[in-house]
Amino acid sequence: MLVNFLKKNCFLIIVFLVAFFIRVVFLDRFPIGITHDELNYIFAAKSLFWAHAFPPGTAPALLPTGMNNFTVSVAEVPVIFLAPIAGLFQTTLLTSRMPGALLSVLSALAVYFIVKDLVKSIVYARLCFLLMAVNPWSFLMGRTIFEVNFFVCFFLWGFLVLLKNKSWKIFYALPFYVLGFLSYTGGQISFYLFSLITLTYHRFLSGQNQKFNKVYILFAISMTICLIIYLFIVTNNQSFVTRGSEIYLPNQPVVSEGVNSERKLMVPSPVNNLFVNKATVYFNGFMNRYLNVFSVNNLFLTGETRAAFSYQKHGTFYLIDFPFMLIGLALLYARNRKEWLFIVAVVVSCSLTSGLSIIESSYSQRSGLIYPFLTILSGIGIGRIYEINISKWKKMTLLFFIGFIYLVSFVNLVHIYFYRFPVYASDGWFFQDRILSRYIYLTQQSYPETKVIVFTPEPKIVFQEHLFYVGGYTETDVESINSKMNQKIYSLGNLSFTSLCPDMDTTESTVLIFDGRIECEHKLSATNPVRITRFIDVYENYLILGDRLCQNLVLDRYVLSGAYTDFGVEKQPKDEFCKRWITRL
Repeated sequence: MLVNFLKKNCFLIIVFLVAFFIRVVFLDRFPIGITHDELNYIFAAKSLFWAHAFPPGTAPALLPTGMNNFTVSVAEVPVIFLAPIAGLFQTTLLTSRMPGALLSVLSALAVYFIVKDLVKSIVYARLCFLLMAVNPWSFLMGRTIFEVNFFVCFFLWGFLVLLKNKSWKIFYALPFYVLGFLSYTGGQISFYLFSLITLTYHRFLSGQNQKFNKVYILFAISMTICLIIYLFIVTNNQSFVTRGSEIYLPNQPVVSEGVNSERKLMVPSPVNNLFVNKATVYFNGFMNRYLNVFSVNNLFLTGETRAAFSYQKHGTFYLIDFPFMLIGLALLYARNRKEWLFIVAVVVSCSLTSGLSIIESSYSQRSGLIYPFLTILSGIGIGRIYEINISKWKKMTLLFFIGFIYLVSFVNLVHIYFYRFPVYASDGWFFQDRILSRYIYLTQQSYPETKVIVFTPEPKIVFQEHLFYVGGYTETDVESINSKMNQKIYSLGNLSFTSLCPDMDTTESTVLIFDGRIECEHKLSATNPVRITRFIDVYENYLILGDRLCQNLVLDRYVLSGAYTDFGVEKQPKDEFCKRWITRL
């Protein structure tokens, strides 16, 4: 039986394993740091597992909380799923992100079965699975623990369950949809529309007797109730406090400021108010944000601006995907009109959330549901080549040529990701905070009596980053650290993090570390300090006064390219670490 299963599913197993491998290889080193979004979930998961509560300052999105002070809210579903892993295994870059890799590959597998059911072609399904396995967006997100991995996986598998069932059994898909709905705090409108679109598609595809209409209506009512309850709760709890100002609405100050700015640059006229007002400025702002999702630059050339969600020098798809998407779209329109309408509806509707954000775009996450379906279009486009009525030799030559282009494109992507991305996007992954953590650790190991104070505008998150890298948030100390954080005390032994400048003279045995964004008198009057700098422009991320760790070494003025050969700072002894990463003016 096992042998027959392996033979029958040999292709799926091989692609699944290859996709998983490329998402976990060197995952302990790349990405080279941890983002704050990921860190919030990791700490919440560890705290939930060991202390049975969310850590102070990090509130759940829906559940009631007694916290008086919180700076961020996180979706509960990813935290609950991550809790056993974060609690039972040592926290490292590898173990923290392994679940994201698995979810990413499971999403790709779901695409295979969805395409097989949609267009009834195993060739198209295999092509789409292959494309998802090496897709730039899926590869990048799959090497993180961002929420997009959770909700995309839940919604795709929920849709597949919906496709496979009829009558009352379609409610088997509801738990998947609800889990996806509660996996991210910024996409509920898109999630709701996705559920309605997939439900409508299934209704007209199945051709069931009208007596089953009530089943679909009840399903739609269930999702509507879920949306209403969610919106009611979040608009009256901690989620709205932490993220309410991020929603792009007509009453936002940025809209009024836009109106005033536009009217200052106009020839006086009584009709100006008719053409430039809150409604027109808001509409233009919304459409600009929304349509940027489909920007050729974002999709195929440079990607968006934030390093955590983009390569910045490569799009979310390969350039060769573009013509095949168009071919796939045309082919579906000609052969499978319902499927064409369905995919177009998903892509158009599930991008709306991006138009409602007032902060950075983050299209790769907010519009995450559209990318598997755009990949499906590309796979169907390539499949059309397979159906061309030409000689077998010519057909195989053409397919080999296409495959070769994709291979070269993937190799180029790998080169960008492992050899260029870590350097030019290091600050996007907060690598300098990782260097800071190692510097503090080595200082305290070499000079245990030394007191270290870090002055930063964000003491909580920088403190948590340090705990993450040194493994300091464990079963034995999680409750004591939570107790301190609840009082906004971010300290551990002789180490403390604060946003307040020092108001007294410090002893020689004290190391003062100043974040580049904070202005303090001690920082301005510093003489012969050492620094942790950004790679691309030598910006001072941290200025270190009273250094003892690297004081007897000759340091360069900037980080040399030779340092980039090994980003594993935790394994480097102090002299090598100092010469690689610490600089001096």
